Amino acid sequence: MSYHDNREFTTKDRDHDSWSRDNCAVDWKGAWWYRSCHHSNLNGEYGRRDNKGVVWHEYPSSRYMKATTMKMRCTVTTA
Repeated sequence: MSYHDNREFTTKDRDHDSWSRDNCAVDWKGAWWYRSCHHSNLNGEYGRRDNKGVVWHEYPSSRYMKATTMKMRCTVTTA
């Protein structure tokens, strides 16, 4: 996930990725914290068996997942 660190969230109508050719959210079928474009995409189109589906490139046994769960945790930093 570090490939996507500090990236703005890109949607089909808000292109914040660094890919100059097009909008990653349009090409890869889902909004995500794209760079140019992704190593993971849990918001890809369900059921696809290509990079435009739900994908996590570092996943050991299969690149195409049937289901995912995303959990977020707040971190507090002290000044």
